[in-house]
Amino acid sequence: MSTEYLSKDILEEVYIRSFSPFYTLEMILGTSRVYVHDRFVMGPTFTQKVYSLICAMITFSMYAYVAVTYFQQYRDYGLLYYAYMALLVFHYINFIANFVHVRFRNTEANAKFYIQMQQLDRLMRLDHGCINNILYLYNVYTVVSSMCIMALVFSSGLFLHYLLAVGFIGICYGILCCTLEWLHCASLLIYFFLRMRFINAILVNYLEGKIFIADAHKCRLPRKRLMRHLAALTNDFELSPVDEYVKALFSTFTDFQNLYRFQLLQFFSIFFVHTLCGFAIEILGAQKGLVNQYTWVEFLDMPTIAACYLLLAVVICVRCEVFQREVKQTKRLCITILSQQYNGNIREKAKRILQTVSACPPELSVYGMWTIRGTVVIHIINVITTLMIAMLQFMIL
Repeated sequence: MSTEYLSKDILEEVYIRSFSPFYTLEMILGTSRVYVHDRFVMGPTFTQKVYSLICAMITFSMYAYVAVTYFQQYRDYGLLYYAYMALLVFHYINFIANFVHVRFRNTEANAKFYIQMQQLDRLMRLDHGCINNILYLYNVYTVVSSMCIMALVFSSGLFLHYLLAVGFIGICYGILCCTLEWLHCASLLIYFFLRMRFINAILVNYLEGKIFIADAHKCRLPRKRLMRHLAALTNDFELSPVDEYVKALFSTFTDFQNLYRFQLLQFFSIFFVHTLCGFAIEILGAQKGLVNQYTWVEFLDMPTIAACYLLLAVVICVRCEVFQREVKQTKRLCITILSQQYNGNIREKAKRILQTVSACPPELSVYGMWTIRGTVVIHIINVITTLMIAMLQFMIL
């Protein structure tokens, strides 16, 4: 293996740090897609896979414990009991499917993807750390907030019964593993959004002139002025291969879509099923008078988790939308440059960028069934609301 090849695979410390909140927690949970050691990234080791299998078996025993000990009290209520069991089984199937996909499939492709993102940063001269620090702060806030929500859900188990909390550890573990993977997917959308905005900043600097900010290190939000300042430090549209930046970014986004579209399919499936099953359980429990001072926390947990899923769906769709708007902004800026330049290298470069954006626009598609946009979550809410009304009519009328 040559030194040149090794140098391309070595990850920068600031790049590793940007994803460290997710990576650290996923390593503890046994669901990390990759293993980073001495600034090299590789697939999970044999020991890590064994650890993951042990975690999966323990989780299964805890799911079974809750099904046998707690949900048996609803056995005489027929449809309510089956709704509980169906929701529990679907959650575990969702956990196992995600578990196998992230830990045992596409291990080499996942490692290459992280190397590809690092090489993209080097190509775009983004290794100064400011943008990665912004991503790091986003990830810290995301991981901390998700852990707090899971702690609240787990505390409800303690409220109901301390022995039940043992089983709820497994349920919370399964939900947390899947949720972290979906949040990591949303975090990567921020990664692509920041790079696309950086490219647009190079184009704007060419059209309007470069700007510099004295206290740029204090900025914590990716404002356009900050991006223009960072772009002016390392890039110039006339000299930098911006067209290659766009091609490399779109290629990396395609790999991201191939690796994470299964998780997106999982997320929207569990969001759909959990919301409808939880709604049915709430209605049946109210009809049979089971919501009281001892069980209200249990019936409150399911809509709380559904609300968290809804919030996550909004986050994913909004981040896809802002990324798509940055891509559209790239097209508008290229057209503006073409209208000002009638010949020369600048015009050819802008034309190549416009051709790349028009030929293969980066769209986050779920197996070709639908493309995630800002309006997708509205359509999903409409479908779920319609089905809820239909269920309400069948159960009450």
